[in-house]
Amino acid sequence: MINLSVLRRMAARVAPIAVVAILLLQSPAAHAVPFLYATDRSAGRVNSVQSDGTFSQFAKGGLMSNVEGIAIDASGNVYVADSPNSENDKVVKITPSGTVTSFAAFGTRVSPTGLVFDSDGNLFVATQTENSIRKITPGGTISTYSSSTLLNRPFGLAFDGFGNLFAACHGNNTIVKFDSSGSASVFANLSTSNPNGLAFNTSGDLFVSYNSSGQIDRLTRDGSITTFYSGSSFSKAMGLAVDPSDNVYVASNNPSFRIFRIDPSGSSATLFTNMTNMSSSLEFLALSSAAIPVPEPSTYIMALLGLGVTGYAMGRRRSYVAIVGERSAL
Repeated sequence: MINLSVLRRMAARVAPIAVVAILLLQSPAAHAVPFLYATDRSAGRVNSVQSDGTFSQFAKGGLMSNVEGIAIDASGNVYVADSPNSENDKVVKITPSGTVTSFAAFGTRVSPTGLVFDSDGNLFVATQTENSIRKITPGGTISTYSSSTLLNRPFGLAFDGFGNLFAACHGNNTIVKFDSSGSASVFANLSTSNPNGLAFNTSGDLFVSYNSSGQIDRLTRDGSITTFYSGSSFSKAMGLAVDPSDNVYVASNNPSFRIFRIDPSGSSATLFTNMTNMSSSLEFLALSSAAIPVPEPSTYIMALLGLGVTGYAMGRRRSYVAIVGERSAL
């Protein structure tokens, strides 16, 4: 337990460059929040997974029948892209208690896949049928964010710390980048087919998985590509997630229904969990309350008790202590 009175006295003696301390204290209940969630496509199932790899069924059936992408909002609600067999496509919302409701209906068949939130709480959806990216406001209003000709079966989506949106395209094996104004460009041409999941680490490197192989690539900010992992633990890589310690989690369907954890160096993959209750296809992963700590456009140089520290802000769902000080460009 942090003693606030002691912290205030400490902050009062800090050098002028450390002007204010903002405390976002994690509540005890937050420790019970699952570590990540995973979708089981045609079973219409979402599993929750704890940090030790134990899992349980979080939601199944009802309004969900063919689930793909998954994303978590700032309040811990889970959003899932669904393509019913006999109805129009939609995004469903699942509360932390497991209540499922229809959040936004497309009114047609668009084959939604990847989901990701921006910093304002807008939800972005990749669509396979339309070759587009849709934007859904917190109130559920749908609009077309982009239908650029560069998009060819967009699948996984991810935002970096600068507000740029990235899409992995199955149809032409590219990563397309949208800057903060929505302008599209090819960020990288990939040599491996069927790019699937996307996720950033704390250094701003973009990871991409391929459901045609067990390979995971790392892309730097200039689009340079290196192989991060290509071991023998799995041969089909699906959804990705990266935790605040830069461990990479990958969903695999060969072997079936398993999530592997790869260390930050990419040298070792270990079994994180084997979700034996799944029956279809393990698709996407999403971290729960601990958002991926993508880097900010600039760093904050902080001095506390005479010690200089360089830091970055965690994602908005992460509880942290932020010390605001002198700012310097990257």
